[in-house]
Amino acid sequence: MFNQLAYAAPAVNTFGNNKRNSLRGPRLSDVDFSLAKSWGLPGWEQGKLQLRMDAINVLNHPSFRNPNHNLNPSALETQTPDPTVDNITGTTITGRIVQLSARFSF
Repeated sequence: MFNQLAYAAPAVNTFGNNKRNSLRGPRLSDVDFSLAKSWGLPGWEQGKLQLRMDAINVLNHPSFRNPNHNLNPSALETQTPDPTVDNITGTTITGRIVQLSARFSF
């Protein structure tokens, strides 16, 4: 959490003096996994069967979005904190997704 009232609107045609990337959000955590097995088919010279399992976000770990960082100019003038600033409202990636597939090649 940061003190939103410590910031001020910069003067016209200036960038201000806040360093780049001075505010950081939660880190991204995503582990994907894939497993495949291929078999040659007896009696077929080039025939093969492949079974495959793919898992996206296999650990089902939530990765949260960055907090709302839009400062309200009227809140800065009145020195009243805006309750919508610094709120995390969702996640960046979905929950666990598992896909099973089979492939026959000849």
